[in-house]
Amino acid sequence: MRTWNLLFVLIVFAGFSGSAVAQSPRPDSGPFADGNIIQAAGSATLAERALLQRTSHHVQQEQIRIDVLILAVDSQTRDAVYQTIPGNRVQTDIARLNVPRDGDDFGHGFESDRHSEHRATSSSVVSTAVLHAAEFRGMLAAINTNQDSEVLGRPTVIAMDGQVAAIEQQTQRPFASQLQKVDNGGESVIESGIEVLNEGIQLALRTNVEGEEFQLEAKLQQSRVNQVRTCAVYGFGKEKKLIQVPTHEVQLARASQRLVPGQTLLFDPYFAFSRTVARPSQSPIVGKVPYINRVFVSADVEETTMNTLVFLTPRKLPAKENSLESADESSPLPTAE
Repeated sequence: MRTWNLLFVLIVFAGFSGSAVAQSPRPDSGPFADGNIIQAAGSATLAERALLQRTSHHVQQEQIRIDVLILAVDSQTRDAVYQTIPGNRVQTDIARLNVPRDGDDFGHGFESDRHSEHRATSSSVVSTAVLHAAEFRGMLAAINTNQDSEVLGRPTVIAMDGQVAAIEQQTQRPFASQLQKVDNGGESVIESGIEVLNEGIQLALRTNVEGEEFQLEAKLQQSRVNQVRTCAVYGFGKEKKLIQVPTHEVQLARASQRLVPGQTLLFDPYFAFSRTVARPSQSPIVGKVPYINRVFVSADVEETTMNTLVFLTPRKLPAKENSLESADESSPLPTAE
């Protein structure tokens, strides 16, 4: 089951002795380890939200609301999106393939008796474009006309000026990939174990207010299991044992853009995945016969490449919206309706 978890951390400065706030520890590693993470609207308990609200009266920083829209679109729809944007407004960076040089670190790492790992590297591409409100609405109208388009997530993030907010949509997948020998009263028995891997999207955002403009920074990470093979292993009893060996792929993209109020950032990380789509089909002659055309229907199964597109729309929150309660009742993203 997919759920959106939004995590926030309020920074309590020295001298704010009126309220006590427990600060969550920072992650030790990963793409989102360099920022404070805070609890977003909609996912805190009542006690947490009341505490955050009381603390917000002491913090004099501006709050920023970021409307997030994460879509999966097919290649034709993605082409149509770019055709609506003037070419000089699309900024693209292509990272070279970072292949380790021969001998790099190969002479180290003899500490483990038995160890094996699989590495894969790839070049990467990121594109961004700044959209005006009317362009964004027109783009949504074009996307809505394609039945294969899917909304992967549509959260609203609220953070203070300069803070990092992280959201994630993850699905956990278990694999029978572990075996170990366990002593059971002097007898050695083989126990199997489960390894759980995450699939989904993580997004980290930071917005700095500079006058009437925003400096918006975004990190997007997508993880998935792209292959699972069955492996016969030996050394666990007389007979061979079978385990699952999953291949876990992690993609990371970053973008930074200056925006003015009313503008939306299109963030294209060039993340693609395949999806099987069943399309109904029938004979042209049978299709014209009433009632019968509902019976003689078949489905053509085809493989479609889907692409991830992210739209980010920041705006300052007025003082009356400077609370978590008002964020729950705020207006949704603009649509083509």
